Amino acid sequence: MLTRKHDIERKKREIERKRKALEAQIAALHADFESEESEALKMIETDQDMIKRLEQDKIEMAVSRKAVIAKSTTGKLKK
Repeated sequence: MLTRKHDIERKKREIERKRKALEAQIAALHADFESEESEALKMIETDQDMIKRLEQDKIEMAVSRKAVIAKSTTGKLKK
């Protein structure tokens, strides 16, 4: 009878130890994920900013070329 009680208590302690180990693993995985997610979001934001800058530069270059073409066309007409 006493042996069975000891076995039951040992099994309870083992289950609790495994539960705590599992919770620690989950917490570590969660922390790793949050770190990776934060880094990925920063990279995405940087890439989106770069795309916006490139698009703006492209627009500015097109406007600039039109101004140069307009000036050169106007200059030819005056001659």
